[in-house]
Amino acid sequence: METGGAQVVHANEPANAPTAASTALVYSIATCVVIVYGALVVAVATAVVLTLLLCVLVRVRRGQGVMPSVVQVFFPFIVLICVFMSNRMITRFPPGSLERAWLKASIWAVTALLTIQFIWSVSELLPRQTVIVLGIIASVILVSGFYIVFLADIE
Repeated sequence: METGGAQVVHANEPANAPTAASTALVYSIATCVVIVYGALVVAVATAVVLTLLLCVLVRVRRGQGVMPSVVQVFFPFIVLICVFMSNRMITRFPPGSLERAWLKASIWAVTALLTIQFIWSVSELLPRQTVIVLGIIASVILVSGFYIVFLADIE
C-alpha cells in the first residue's frame, strides 16, 4: 500500500520510537567501538611493555652484565608489570571486598618501592639540593597515596 511519503504510526507505538533496525545499528556501532578501543588498549600496553623490555636489554648489554646495573633496570620493569596486573585485577572484585583492599594496598606498596628506587637511582646524578626536593615531593606523594588508599572512602 502506498502511503505517499507519510510515516505510518501504529496506535500502540509512539511516533518517535526507534525501529529495530536503528537499534541494531546503534548496538553494532557500539560493539565495534568497544572492540577497537580494547584492541587499542592492548596494543598500547604491549608496546609499552616491549619498549621497557628493549630498554632493559640495551642497559644489560651496555653494562656487560654488571649486577647492580641489571637489578636497577629489572626492578622497575617487574614493579610496573605488577602494578599493571594489579590494576587489571582490581576491577574484578566488588568495592569494599577484602581482596580489593589487599590489591589497593599492594599497588600502593609497589608504587612506593618504585618511587624510592627512582629517587635512589637519580641521587647519584643530581645535586644534593635537587635530591632533597625530589625526596620531599616523593614523600608528599606517598603520604597522599596512603591517605587515598587506606583512610579515604574512595572506591
